[in-house]
Amino acid sequence: MLGVVLADILESNFRRTLIMAAPKGGLIPYFFSRPIAIIIVLIILAFALYPVIRKIQAKKASAN
Repeated sequence: MLGVVLADILESNFRRTLIMAAPKGGLIPYFFSRPIAIIIVLIILAFALYPVIRKIQAKKASAN
């Protein structure tokens, strides 16, 4: 039920963002033009890749 209510708001805000980002070359350059956005993406990547890196290190440790 919450998705139905918020979908309309999300869609209108997404369209507004696309319109604002068009003069700056698109959505990706607009998003990464601020340092805080880059920091947040790097933190998300670190959290996403941490389990993979731990698993690879565990396999290497068990192989030795």
